[in-house]
Amino acid sequence: MNEPERGDTVRHIPTGEEWLLIRVEGDYVYPGGWPQSRALTADCVVVKKADAEAIAFLDKHAPLEAGK
Repeated sequence: MNEPERGDTVRHIPTGEEWLLIRVEGDYVYPGGWPQSRALTADCVVVKKADAEAIAFLDKHAPLEAGK
C-alpha cells in the first residue's frame, strides 16, 4: 500500500498496535486516542486505506483545525 494518509488504519511496527490516523504531517503520524501521541511515518504500515465515510466521520468529530 501507499504512504499513510488521514483516516487510514496503520500498524505501528515497534508496538504491533493498529491505529486510526487523525493527522499526517511531514515525517510524523498522529493517531486518535488518549494520551495524544505521534510516531514516525517510517515506523507504520498501512493496513486499510480510508474511505469517504471514514474521512467524513473524521471531518465531523476530529477536524484538523482542532488538532493543531
